Amino acid sequence: MMAELKREGLGTITHHPVIDESDRTKLYTSIYLNPATPSGLFNKVHFDIRLYFFRRGCENITDMTKNTFVIRKDLKTGLRFVTKDLDEMTKNHRECDKENISPIMPETSDK
Repeated sequence: MMAELKREGLGTITHHPVIDESDRTKLYTSIYLNPATPSGLFNKVHFDIRLYFFRRGCENITDMTKNTFVIRKDLKTGLRFVTKDLDEMTKNHRECDKENISPIMPETSDK
């Protein structure tokens, strides 16, 4: 059925365009993502979590807690990064997958 839908032009996936580095810089320097204010910190945390960890929209956001994430250290660079402790199963990512690639949120070197 999927092959037939693709032949008819109905099986294509349209992804959102990637956010440019210049646009991200504008966002991070705006008052809306300013971590010095409570609402800015809230917005920044939500933006970063959505940017780095959501493959399928906000499907699993309600199940997340602070224990969902762990901080690890890259032995090569010495920088820390945040990753999920356990990956959720989706229709394309199952527990029997041979390669387990988890998204990461890297530490920025500028402080």
